[in-house]
Amino acid sequence: MDKGTDLTLLSLFLPEGILDFFDIVGFEQKPIKNPLYFNRLTVFLEEKKQIPALYRDHTYKASGLWNLG
Repeated sequence: MDKGTDLTLLSLFLPEGILDFFDIVGFEQKPIKNPLYFNRLTVFLEEKKQIPALYRDHTYKASGLWNLG
């Protein structure tokens, strides 16, 4: 599979509607030591730079969701 196909498949596991506000920019799979799981899948999302139509008439402030650093 190519990366585009992988990202499309990942979108099936995300909550409905989240891709209206975010783009999938990558993912990472790592082995972990846990008696119930063998791997951890981390999905990286980036907030879209557009206001959804539902909220265009509202006052908003772009501040991002995560500010690390």
